[in-house]
Amino acid sequence: MANDATMVIKTTSDTKALIKRAADKLGLSISSFVVMVAKNAASSNEIVIKNNTTDADLAAIDRAEKYNARHKVSTTWAKLKAKYDV
Repeated sequence: MANDATMVIKTTSDTKALIKRAADKLGLSISSFVVMVAKNAASSNEIVIKNNTTDADLAAIDRAEKYNARHKVSTTWAKLKAKYDV
C-alpha cells in the first residue's frame, strides 16, 4: 500500500473494535480494511448507511456536520474522484 497520504479517523472504542474484528476476519490491518471499504464505496456509487442509528451514531453524525460547517470545501467530489482515479 502506498505511503503518500495519511488519514485520521476519530471514532469510539466500540466502533474501532467492530472494525478490527471485520479486518481480522479478512486478514487485513485496520488501515487497509478502512481504505479498501472506503475506496470500494466511493468507486461503486453505492454507499449504504444502515438506518439503525444509535445515540452514538447520531452524536457522530452531529460532530461530523459541525466539523463540515467549520471547514470550507476546497474541491468537488467529481474532482476528488478524478484526482485519485476511483
